[in-house]
Amino acid sequence: KRIGKNNKEVWIQASYYPILNAQKKIVKVIKIANDITIDKQASLKNEFEVSRIQSMMENMPINVMMADLSFNITYTNPKSRETLKKLEKLLPVSADKVQGSSIDIFHKVPAMQRKLLSNPNNLPHRAKIKLGPEFLDLLVSPIYDGKKNYIGAMVTWDIITG
Repeated sequence: KRIGKNNKEVWIQASYYPILNAQKKIVKVIKIANDITIDKQASLKNEFEVSRIQSMMENMPINVMMADLSFNITYTNPKSRETLKKLEKLLPVSADKVQGSSIDIFHKVPAMQRKLLSNPNNLPHRAKIKLGPEFLDLLVSPIYDGKKNYIGAMVTWDIITG
């Protein structure tokens, strides 16, 4: 990072090459530099956006989980982990092991859920399910990457027994 004319931020990427004399002593250094300001500013903006979205997900007051196309739960936000603790006695794994598990742990007939989640055209999908004595309300939505490729499903959910 450098400060250029008019006090504007300038980012450069440079390589330095020593020029040696016959005695192998450095007599000068050549610098070859490229202005990478536009790329660096885009990268910094992207890092800010990623941090902002990550902070929003981590601080959301609702339960959120995500599963990838292999039906593995790849994300649970803190609120979801907190709520799963309340349901832990009804789960086949502890609440802290839900992330990293297959979605199959939540279903009696996994094939039905796998078929539903394998195609984004089936989503969004709302369901009310029974987990032991509890009732849960689920809203499953598709998640896409920056190129609009379907990469998995996100579920927002809550206990609605009361």
